[in-house]
Amino acid sequence: PAALPCNAPLIGGSSTYITSTPCDPLDTTTPYDYVPGSPALTYTIRACLENTSDPAITGAAGTDGCGANRVPYRVSNP
Repeated sequence: PAALPCNAPLIGGSSTYITSTPCDPLDTTTPYDYVPGSPALTYTIRACLENTSDPAITGAAGTDGCGANRVPYRVSNP
């Protein structure tokens, strides 16, 4: 996976997909992860959530690169 640092663009070839990656307000040092898929038109973006009761959680606390008090969240296209 490629890290998406805070405030950085997401560029693929000659296309800019995100001009400025949003920042986690509580942790600006942990980047989001961008995972290109196959075929090349698919992708997953991963992040960690502090709200361990959030209904959007996609895994257990401490998994998928998240610390013990954070839970993973993934969104994929398509």
